[in-house]
Amino acid sequence: MARRLGRVGRREAPVLATVIILFGLVVVPVLAMVCNSVTTPQGGLSGRYWAEVLGTARYLRAIGHTLLLAIPATALAGVIGLGQAWLIVRSDLPGKRFLHMASIVPFFLSPFLGAVAWGMLLSPHVGLFNRLFMLVGIGPVDIYSSLGIIWVTGLYYAPYVYLFVQSALHNLDPSVEEAAAISGLCPMGTFWRITLPLISPALISALLLTLVAATGQFAVPALLGAPVRIRTMTTYIYDLSNMFPPRFGLAAVLSLLLVVIAAAGLVVQKILLGGRSFVTVSARARKHTVVPLGRLRLPLFGVLMVFVLATTVLPIVMLFYASLVPHYDGSLAFHLLTFAHYREIFLSNHLVESAVWNSLWFAGISATVSLLLAVWISLIMNRTRSPLRGLIDFMVTIPAAIPGVTLGVALLWTWIDVPLPVYGTGWLLFIGYIVGFMPFAVRAVSSVHRQIDVVLEDALRMAGGNALQRLRHVTLPLLKPGIASGWVLVFVICVRELDVPVLLYSPGNEVLSVLIFSRWEDGDYGMLAAMAAIQIMLITVVLIAASCLFRVEVAPPTS
Repeated sequence: MARRLGRVGRREAPVLATVIILFGLVVVPVLAMVCNSVTTPQGGLSGRYWAEVLGTARYLRAIGHTLLLAIPATALAGVIGLGQAWLIVRSDLPGKRFLHMASIVPFFLSPFLGAVAWGMLLSPHVGLFNRLFMLVGIGPVDIYSSLGIIWVTGLYYAPYVYLFVQSALHNLDPSVEEAAAISGLCPMGTFWRITLPLISPALISALLLTLVAATGQFAVPALLGAPVRIRTMTTYIYDLSNMFPPRFGLAAVLSLLLVVIAAAGLVVQKILLGGRSFVTVSARARKHTVVPLGRLRLPLFGVLMVFVLATTVLPIVMLFYASLVPHYDGSLAFHLLTFAHYREIFLSNHLVESAVWNSLWFAGISATVSLLLAVWISLIMNRTRSPLRGLIDFMVTIPAAIPGVTLGVALLWTWIDVPLPVYGTGWLLFIGYIVGFMPFAVRAVSSVHRQIDVVLEDALRMAGGNALQRLRHVTLPLLKPGIASGWVLVFVICVRELDVPVLLYSPGNEVLSVLIFSRWEDGDYGMLAAMAAIQIMLITVVLIAASCLFRVEVAPPTS
């Protein structure tokens, strides 16, 4: 009996260590917010902050606005991401490589820069699209509205869905769909009755992360909602944290309500996926069958190309154009094009050069550490029977619901009194990136991992392979799509992330997004656009280098 308990203890020790690490990284900052929400400035316990939030009409309206904006934006992102993934992976659509790259281009822009770009396109007075609309008697369309916030948020979270779903589609055993076709199901029927249920773990995971990310979105509602008095929970959190004196108690209450929304999303995911089998990668898996579109092939290609040009290319073009004119006013003054902003950046402003290197360093190391943790957590979640799996899954999900601004404040509260050289150094920014974006890495890896049939690992085990050999020769190669997607996901978010570093950076550790934000505060859209262009080109170069040097692609080619 004692020997058996010893074996159980050794087996559960790594799981328990993972729980302790996650507790320190994730739960302790949340507990700091809990304490702040029920503690007065004098140190006494009080529920007055909760009573004020739940009893004040403006805060209740903000909660309603948050949900009414996040849910439609998530649905829009789901429709766009799922549709693009199926057409690019499963159909005989031409130009797949270009369409694949175009599908993830919104990833290169932060929602903050996306809102700025769409303001240039659909501003009621100086927007380029509105000028074209009014030439034919339409509009103007006002981007500064609820529909504008939903549109921009949905567009810039659609790549989350696309990256997860395309990995699942690539790993789907084609024999299942072929059997459906032989039985007489049409391609559309096969998709609804066979394909969609089998990729539902990846789709639901992506939608869950998109929902909580959209709920915690600050930049888009701040830029597009503030002019028309649309206030959300995150905009109030930012205002409450930055007013003088700051009202951290009210900000903590609103932040904890966002954590509750994340927990509710996790419960829904468990209800929808619990107890069902989603194994779609088997030992007999082979290349999937391409679905012919017939006469719809070229029309669908044309529609998708127009959509990509209008929603992806033009916003980026507007940012580049704004970086090449002295002062952007909505007019197309090509005779005024100049590289003055870039000359100032490269010849006079050495802070930008330092910020570029800092962005690469922090993003690369944070993405790597997050993926190592993600693979380890995925092994625990999908290949053990530990009773602590549910707790681990819950703790991993929590940071996805915490707005970046609030996460930054919570980490400051947590580490300010810890007797370690963390506060006021680059280590705090590393911790913020890893805590905030590890959930995306875990979902990217786990959604692929749970599709892998355990019989593949059992075969190597029966042949005498140990756990390390099974991981190296079976699990990791099959997890490659999820690992690649997850690394790119975390890297891009770290490079373009604003809310976390704007609070956690210290002198000498400034990143590019912080400098871009400072230009927005100054109203210098020319310099803002120039640094945004540098950020986009930087990410593009890194992705191309990773693909060429390490043969790692965001999504495997389907042609």
